[in-house]
Amino acid sequence: MDTPVVYGVGMQDLPRPAPAPGAHAAVLVFEAGGWRCALPLACLRETMRALPIEALADAPAGVLGLAVIRGEPVPVVDVAALLGAAGALAGRLITISVAERPVALAVDGVLGVRSMPHAALHALPPLLHEAGSRTIDAIAALDGALLLLLGQARLLPEAAHARVDAARADAAVPLADAARADAGAAA
Repeated sequence: MDTPVVYGVGMQDLPRPAPAPGAHAAVLVFEAGGWRCALPLACLRETMRALPIEALADAPAGVLGLAVIRGEPVPVVDVAALLGAAGALAGRLITISVAERPVALAVDGVLGVRSMPHAALHALPPLLHEAGSRTIDAIAALDGALLLLLGQARLLPEAAHARVDAARADAAVPLADAARADAGAAA
């Protein structure tokens, strides 16, 4: 049996095993910049209302800055900007794991969890492969509308990881100082 090739985020030209007939993928469906998007539920940490975001000087394209989530500085990526749409004020944040690190995605709204048949997911057409290969793993139709299945592996550009890690370390120092001050006041 031939193994289908799926083109997508961090997986260009790598064969993937064919899913079992009738298999489904659980995905979180959301909207960003007028696009209906989805992420595999397996990478999801949580969704939440939008939080204050501190901008980073010279941040890579699509990175809005850092937000403090559960006491930890987390990079925030504007999904609409990654898809080429005009960014807007995010209504929600979706936190996911990228290379075992938290990343928050700024989105317009969360629509819910859906079960997508693997047979409904399609590779990007060759004409669009270059345009979407950074962020889009597959495409599908959901309720008569186009759905972009995003791959979490490259939502935060590789070059941004080191910069964000350095900024997180800098931000952690004041957070640690504040935690020590709070502990001292409680004693």
